[in-house]
Amino acid sequence: MRLHALALAGLASLLAPASHAADDEGHFSYQVGLATAWKPSYAGSDNYDVSARPVIGLRWGRFRLTSSQANLIEGPSDGSRAPGASVSLVESTRWSSGLALRYDKGRFASDDPRLAALPEVRSTLRARLYGRYALEGEADDQRAISAALSSDLLGRDGGVTLSVDLSRRVALSPTLRWTQGIGLGAADATYMRSHHGVPAASAPAAGLPAYNPGAGLTDVHVGTGLTWRVHPNWRLGGTVGLTYMLGPAATSPLTLQRSSVGLVLGLVYISSPD
Repeated sequence: MRLHALALAGLASLLAPASHAADDEGHFSYQVGLATAWKPSYAGSDNYDVSARPVIGLRWGRFRLTSSQANLIEGPSDGSRAPGASVSLVESTRWSSGLALRYDKGRFASDDPRLAALPEVRSTLRARLYGRYALEGEADDQRAISAALSSDLLGRDGGVTLSVDLSRRVALSPTLRWTQGIGLGAADATYMRSHHGVPAASAPAAGLPAYNPGAGLTDVHVGTGLTWRVHPNWRLGGTVGLTYMLGPAATSPLTLQRSSVGLVLGLVYISSPD
């Protein structure tokens, strides 16, 4: 299944007005900062990498541009904080949806010694269609269920992925916000084979058995984060996430560790404080 038609429909919607508050249209704001991330070198690896990454969030009306550390960026909790360039298609009291495009850098043989003899996963452009439904709750205790479908637009074996998540965002005080989430991931056979498979031609050199997985679940993930407004224009944030691999991804010869932890710590400047 591909999102090409959905992407075209979403891009066409840029010419039509969306459901937004009038005072939101044309308003520009930005958030910039720096974060340190600690995570596995690839899904299933037992090696961890530490890297410094920019935190960027630009918003102009219903258009947004967000970096990979979007979980440190405050803003609409409608799924639009996912990485990439996005446009909000629908926004109402309960429902919200949007379309995003992002660059997927793929995976290199140099990322981990276990990948040295395997084909690289080529970089590509992905389209992501997301939707969110806000559940009943107080203004300072927001809960929602969301889903996101992502597809490789360039046909570079990136395949299609699906994620369904339940999230909660709690205002502990005027300056402290606590987020929690749990979700399930799945992917088609194309994604599974490029990210978790071992081609028969590469198996001898890699010293691994050939593995040709089909579509299925990839993981269950849980996470929590805390942001603290240390100043009207500055915020400290941190997140921790736990991922447990499932299905064909878990049984891959590349999977040395089914469970993994990821940590992110960062400092962000906010142009328009609340």
